[in-house]
Amino acid sequence: MSRNPTPGRRPAFRRPTVLIGSDTNFLGHPTVAPAQAALAGIYGIDLDLRRTWRPPDSRELDHIGTARVRSVWLPAQYSGLLADQRASRLCDFLTHAATHNGLRTLVLPTLAPTRPQGASIAQMARRVAAEHPVHIALAINAGDVLARPGNHLNHVANIRRFAEEWDVVIALDLSAGSLDTWEAEAALMRLFPRLGLVRIAPVVGPDGTHPPTALAAIAARTLAMLADQAYGNLLTVTPGPRSSPWLAWAPRPNLDLAVATRQEILDTYTRIDQYTISHHESNPRS
Repeated sequence: MSRNPTPGRRPAFRRPTVLIGSDTNFLGHPTVAPAQAALAGIYGIDLDLRRTWRPPDSRELDHIGTARVRSVWLPAQYSGLLADQRASRLCDFLTHAATHNGLRTLVLPTLAPTRPQGASIAQMARRVAAEHPVHIALAINAGDVLARPGNHLNHVANIRRFAEEWDVVIALDLSAGSLDTWEAEAALMRLFPRLGLVRIAPVVGPDGTHPPTALAAIAARTLAMLADQAYGNLLTVTPGPRSSPWLAWAPRPNLDLAVATRQEILDTYTRIDQYTISHHESNPRS
């Protein structure tokens, strides 16, 4: 996984790998079908298994076509009914994804509460990472960090130091929650160069403009900062809300806003690259 440069030393033409974020239902079925993502022109999937009871079946990966499961967000443990069987099923899924479907990042929660009895997903994930070319990332859920007592930037810096100690990367989730007070630029500067995955909400609304929401504003500010610092790792866009309330039962979320956001990501990087080239051509000694 590539490292980010220090401020002021920005290489030109670096691009992130843009993924589509997919949640899963209670039984582990992705809300974004891989075929649907590929049809929309996004071939990498960032799969969220933090809230599913049963993980997906590894056999489902044999039918996803050209799409790839590049990253998976995991809970700390499984507890309760059939915990060991569900953990074994998850291990099979992750192993198959790592060997056949392009899985390269496993995201583990930080400071997640666990029960005395249960199957440790963190230990299993580390075994998978040790046996396959997979990175471990520590999750920072911005909404959870803001809810903790104290300054959220101090919490972010502490997690980065922990990641440095254990030589892992960081995955930042900005796709949900109340983020009105999140300091986007300052948080990112405390996470470079350990940042390996960023998950954002769409920055484009149905009318083609930036919607007046905190999530969209934080996403836009984050995107601008990432492009300015030539962030070149994984960048996930979650799907937009369904276009009509009466479609709430539909199993397929609306990908139009995610596709539009992907284009804005590429345009933002291109615009900053062109400015950088123009600046160096006019100031060759700078």
